Amino acid sequence: MPIAEVADVLLIEGETRMLRTREGELLSPLADTTAAVRIAWWDGSRGMMRNVALSWPGGRRLVFKTASRKKARAVAAALNSRLGGR
Repeated sequence: MPIAEVADVLLIEGETRMLRTREGELLSPLADTTAAVRIAWWDGSRGMMRNVALSWPGGRRLVFKTASRKKARAVAAALNSRLGGR
């Protein structure tokens, strides 16, 4: 799927060290943004999902869902290294 067709895109700006939307709305400095793994019930079943969410003061956005704890941890670690090395 082309990036232009993806809804609710968040961009990590390396030069300005800011998290922003595709439309240009600044959300937070990267230093104040973290990625964390949350556990949730699978949609409509009794299984467990691992959700990776980006959080910043005043906001949070779900960015990745999987049943695999290993994949969720890897995505959160990759995001945190890009956000500022947490």
